[in-house]
Amino acid sequence: MTAPMADGNDIATEVIADQGDLFLIVGDKKKAKLRVSSAMLKGTSAVFAAMLGPHFQEGQGTCSAESPKEISFPDDDAIAMSDMCNLLHHKTPKELAGFPVSKTIVAVAVVIDKYACHEALRLQGQALLLGWLSHQGNLLKGLIPCSWCLMACAAYLFDHTASFRTFTNRLVTECFTPCSTLLKDKQCMILPLPVFQRQGAQRRISGALPVLGAPTCSLTSNPCRPFYDDAFARTITAAFKLDYWPPAFDENNSIAAAITTIKGIGDLSRKPTGCDHTLGHKTMVTAAEFIDLATSVEKGCEGLCLQCVKEGVLDLGTKCARKEHAS
Repeated sequence: MTAPMADGNDIATEVIADQGDLFLIVGDKKKAKLRVSSAMLKGTSAVFAAMLGPHFQEGQGTCSAESPKEISFPDDDAIAMSDMCNLLHHKTPKELAGFPVSKTIVAVAVVIDKYACHEALRLQGQALLLGWLSHQGNLLKGLIPCSWCLMACAAYLFDHTASFRTFTNRLVTECFTPCSTLLKDKQCMILPLPVFQRQGAQRRISGALPVLGAPTCSLTSNPCRPFYDDAFARTITAAFKLDYWPPAFDENNSIAAAITTIKGIGDLSRKPTGCDHTLGHKTMVTAAEFIDLATSVEKGCEGLCLQCVKEGVLDLGTKCARKEHAS
């Protein structure tokens, strides 16, 4: 990538194509001037092909390397547009080299989606998503609160099914930022569904564990209230290293950590008490029953199907089984 140069208007000019016939003036307060090839843009983007064609104002007149035309893009992010144009010209932008942060990746994903460059940059988008996952995704302690949400947004914009499923799964199971905080974040508003999925998992753990294996009344009409075993509940609470139930689901008790704890509880005795209508009196909840509960919670936290989300037919309670959505 050629180093930026200052022109007469004090806007840094970044020469992406040495013989480029087009200047893109990008940004509002923080502007950049990108010298690019119109042929490269039109060949990789249907939006640019239409914009620079004969039916739009930007396509009127002639342009050449000797007399480049200028077009303004005041609503776009200057750095993200520079990154995208470098990629379209087969160059590596410095912002994306190495291990870019989630905010940088989602910013370039926004402009790639806006200018319909998905097909031309499909492999580059996949590399950014999977590269982040292999590096940053393993550094959970250092992640900003909405990193998983931002990366899920990027996968959505890059139209990458496997990454979207992975990021939404990790958003549900490993992100411990309060749901209310995530929903207030403007960049995360595109993905409220994983937040609701996480709330469901939290309610399942909080409500099902203390009454697991509890005797139930056999009456179908006006049944007696479930029997609550205080000693059993205290043991469950101690397994989570808590003083009170339910868990706060914070850094120490994410959904993933809670699932691991439940699987490790083992056999646990329960008082053989119930109402007069109880059929049988269970005195032991086995390790297998705890594992079954944890597994069911785990399955409920599987990542979302990208195509179902885009088609508006997602059912949070049912895993997508459509083969055409698998790739």
